[in-house]
Amino acid sequence: SAASTFLTDSLELELGTEWCKPPCFSCAFDDRGGGKHFSGESYLSSGALKRLILNLDPLPTNFEEDTVEIFGIQWVTETALVNSSRVLFHLFRQQLYNLETLLQASCDFGKISTLHCKADSIRQQCVTFLHYIKVFIFRYLKVQNAESHVPVHPYEALEAQLPSVLVDELQGLLLYIGHLSELPSINLGVFVNQNQIKLFPPSWHLLHLHLDIHWLVLEILHMLGEKLKQVVYSHQFVNLAGDNLTNVSLFEEHCENLLCDLISLSLNRYDKVRPSEALISHHCPCACIKELWVLLIHLLDHRSKWSLSESFWNWLNKLLKTLFEKSSDRRRPSVPIIQPRDPLGFSWWIITHVASFYQFDRHGAPDERRQMESNWNFAEELLKKSISVQITKSELSLCKLCTQH
Repeated sequence: SAASTFLTDSLELELGTEWCKPPCFSCAFDDRGGGKHFSGESYLSSGALKRLILNLDPLPTNFEEDTVEIFGIQWVTETALVNSSRVLFHLFRQQLYNLETLLQASCDFGKISTLHCKADSIRQQCVTFLHYIKVFIFRYLKVQNAESHVPVHPYEALEAQLPSVLVDELQGLLLYIGHLSELPSINLGVFVNQNQIKLFPPSWHLLHLHLDIHWLVLEILHMLGEKLKQVVYSHQFVNLAGDNLTNVSLFEEHCENLLCDLISLSLNRYDKVRPSEALISHHCPCACIKELWVLLIHLLDHRSKWSLSESFWNWLNKLLKTLFEKSSDRRRPSVPIIQPRDPLGFSWWIITHVASFYQFDRHGAPDERRQMESNWNFAEELLKKSISVQITKSELSLCKLCTQH
């Protein structure tokens, strides 16, 4: 097909097919060579993050036909989200429920192929819908003139409500799926059939779909703000302070929730790490969690340069500081963080490992020349705490490594 008018040469997109698979989280890639950090389908390697930051069409070769299939139904591409947004989100939640029910099936080698195919199909349908929302916002959503007194077409009236509807539905979706840290124990194991094809249990697909949802909600909210250049108010929800929920406050609330979840997941791993292995033991259970950290670093630092948003380190440090507060004094984040047995050692451990993620550029490629945002103020606070107590040899090593960053 002809190159899309939305295409930019700088991103080197492959145009061999009319439809490219939308990016998603995946740790199912071959890294036997040791040089590959992220899947080719990832948000980093596919260029999706770069397109988000540069405010370009998210998927220039997708959703170009007059109709699009979402959840097995044909929809008019340019109007579906306006005319049927609540129906589409209802179908989305139905698919999530269908995937959750697959977890109840016994996952033996005889059934894994069928379960993998069903779970993968559900996940791809859900991911495609969220990417469609991004494309719709970029290509089709029109900024309404609130001061205009000219009678509007019924479709335009619906379209004017869409941003608020999206904020409502995204908040409802986040409430429906809950927090990453609340997911039941996930089996990250893999089956390999006689054709050397990797087959994953439904729990693997559920975890990765949750990761997709959490990240894509941030993308959608960011794009909504970039497109409209104004605050969008929710019609159904209020925030923790009792104010009307907005696209900005939902972004910040979800960002805090997500970082709390990532800290909690890291804490679970830290409690199993021997002090002598602190430097070599990583805090990410799979490459997708690592990618999510990298994505958050890039997006939050980008937003902090162009708006009043906080930088990544400010977000993380603010949450880590709550680990040192007494439970009675703690400003409770929206997601409770479990209390570590050693908050000082854990803080050194996580900021040391997270600092190493600054080496990855927007495509997920390591670039040792890439400048890391300074986190010296928080490191200095940790040093003062370390001096006031007797620290272990492993913590001293982490101190040295972190201050070198």
